[in-house]
Amino acid sequence: MIEQHAVPQGLEGLSDAEIRRILTEILLPEWTAGAVQQDRPVVVVVAGPPGSGKSTAAEMIHTVLSRRGGAVRIGSDLYKRAHREYEVLLERDVRTAGAGVRPVTRWWQAEIEAYARAAGLDVVVELALADPAEARTVSALYRAAGYWIELVVLAVAEADSQFGALERFLAPGADGGRYVAWDNQDHCSDGLLTSLEVIEAEHLVDRITAVRRGLEPLYDNELTDERIWGRPPAAVATVRAERLRPWSGPRSRIFRHKLVRAEVLVHDERLPVDHRLAVSRDAERAAAVAEPVRRIAHPLSAPPGTGYHRLSADQHRWTFDELIAPTFLRKATFRPDPLVVYLVGEAGARQLEARRMLRRAMRPGTVVLDPDVLRGHHPDHFQLVNDTPRIADELVRPDAEDWQAEAEAYVRERRGDLLVEADFTSTADFTLSAGRFARADYQIEVVALAGRAADSRQRTLVDHARALGLDVVTALPAPAAHARGCQVAAGIVAAAAADPGVSAVRVIDGEHRALGRDRWAAWALAAARRRPYTQQEAARFQSVQRALHQVLPRWREEIAGITAQAQPLMPAAWQARQVEQWEGPARLPLPAADTRRVSQW
Repeated sequence: MIEQHAVPQGLEGLSDAEIRRILTEILLPEWTAGAVQQDRPVVVVVAGPPGSGKSTAAEMIHTVLSRRGGAVRIGSDLYKRAHREYEVLLERDVRTAGAGVRPVTRWWQAEIEAYARAAGLDVVVELALADPAEARTVSALYRAAGYWIELVVLAVAEADSQFGALERFLAPGADGGRYVAWDNQDHCSDGLLTSLEVIEAEHLVDRITAVRRGLEPLYDNELTDERIWGRPPAAVATVRAERLRPWSGPRSRIFRHKLVRAEVLVHDERLPVDHRLAVSRDAERAAAVAEPVRRIAHPLSAPPGTGYHRLSADQHRWTFDELIAPTFLRKATFRPDPLVVYLVGEAGARQLEARRMLRRAMRPGTVVLDPDVLRGHHPDHFQLVNDTPRIADELVRPDAEDWQAEAEAYVRERRGDLLVEADFTSTADFTLSAGRFARADYQIEVVALAGRAADSRQRTLVDHARALGLDVVTALPAPAAHARGCQVAAGIVAAAAADPGVSAVRVIDGEHRALGRDRWAAWALAAARRRPYTQQEAARFQSVQRALHQVLPRWREEIAGITAQAQPLMPAAWQARQVEQWEGPARLPLPAADTRRVSQW
């Protein structure tokens, strides 16, 4: 039943008879066991470069396809252990062992495929498909045998494939330490795209599917009865786009940790020298291939100390050019006397109402820069807010700050009016921004929102609770971030009042009432933050605190901290009562007679 092919010649260690004996007595019984003949057999070709996860995907597909009555799993790497010289070759040079037995394992694979086709068995075969000629040959053989042909392509980033091959090479006893040379890796990766173009153009398969690792589908297309594709062919575009798809922060962090673990193995003397050399070079190469798509690490002031949410240069620029600039900035109107207004205040200081008031007062065409909107353009921000609302804004701050600087420059070049909601991390950042506008002959004004810190912290929790009532999670600044915002706001007001380039500095309260300006601005801001509560304000504050205790039980510790922060400004009736200290019973001296009696005892 086996098609007779010539046995590879010139192989050291195995005779023709032994090669055939291993095939008929070991490999065929092992890999075709349980498979039954099908009326319309199916072959699923799992294609991808080395390290892309073909073996894992093929195992999953084989498990499902076997439910039809068994299926044959085919792949030349599965047969290496059957070659008795393979262990010797591994000891000689682990990097060339696979190439040493490849002619025989490829012959065994061809014979097992021929057996399966002749018997009408379902087949799952792993192929690199680096050569279009191989795709044409495989398609012709299985079509002639009456097979339904499906192709599953692994769409994996090149860095993941490179590192996947390295991990497989280092896996102890997994498959004999398969090593993939760089030229072979690149040839398979580039050749797969060429083969896919030929497969789609010549209709070499009945169905084609592109998937990520774990068989997550990306693209699916199937030939109709008229032998045309049901959808426009896009397998090549899908695989190429997935390879270039920017990574997320968690994915970049995991990849970095993998690199660190691999680099540690370089110093493990228990590992053979060839393995250690491969680890050092291949890990470095995988890191280089990942540079265009992985996120950039940046320091954090809070644990874990390092974030992986900084966008690559290309993705950062694309977001600004294609999303931010067309949506918010291109309405800037040229003015001979342009104006920039900075709205200053910590989180919860009612910036939204103040921003709307100022926008109505400014000229048409004024551009508004809202830091929340800029942060929302970061692809990770939505998920970060849901997972870690306390630090979500901090994790995407590096890109948001750069976008704000770029947006300011964009409007400044067009000499348009600008309203900036200041979200600076330091007074120096404000001074740097205002200096650029001063050099561009802008009129600069600062409007600061004044209020008690406890009130603004409470308002952030109220906004968060209202959003939760609508099944929406919003960012919630940590107490340290809120305190920093208060400190920076005070510093900006003081710096602006002392800067001759700033035309006006105004301090207003939450009701937009003027409290002070220019040289009195810093005093007005400080006085507003220390203003005592009236009876009505204290009652309202405590009522809101009780409501927050009910709707935000997980934040009760912070709610208690807000109450403690407000206590010094509360009226006497709302002050916490002082606990009377009881010194305990006094120690009185005993009479002399009693003292003598005690001493006798």
